Amino acid sequence: MNTSQRIAFSLCVSLFLCGFAAGADAKKADWGIQIVPPKSESVYGSTIRLREPFHVVLTNTSGKKLNVWREWCSWGYYNLTFEIQLKDGKKYEITKRPATWTRNGPDAYFVKKGAHFVYTIRFADDIWQGIPDNVQSHIVKIKALYKIEKDDETKEFNVWTGNVESEVIEVHLY
Repeated sequence: MNTSQRIAFSLCVSLFLCGFAAGADAKKADWGIQIVPPKSESVYGSTIRLREPFHVVLTNTSGKKLNVWREWCSWGYYNLTFEIQLKDGKKYEITKRPATWTRNGPDAYFVKKGAHFVYTIRFADDIWQGIPDNVQSHIVKIKALYKIEKDDETKEFNVWTGNVESEVIEVHLY
């Protein structure tokens, strides 16, 4: 084997091993998450009105049935949050306000492989906090964050744990 053949062979082996190692470390995401604005054809591009609903779609991409907490119970109420970024680069975390429950218990929802779990969101509701006053009529970058932390109940009810983020999209928020 001459020098150029050895270099080519070494390069091929290195690329193969790097690809194999990356593949071994990379865990396929169990969920996809997407913000679906109600309007995408306006002159401003995608739009979200604070007083009108939009959707966040959680898609099971794992190839198996997964369980998540329903939103009505305290286990699932805080799982979905948002991050918005204004043009000046300042970021805000949008979370649900603290709530009290008169009736509460762990309630898991089974999402079949390839199926969806859909959230209907209205930022104008008194449920959400962290939306800056000066955000209306601005183009912002927004992403959804979904997280379930491991605890005794997730083990008992076989609920998925981890976190996933949507792609950042640009929307006109008003």
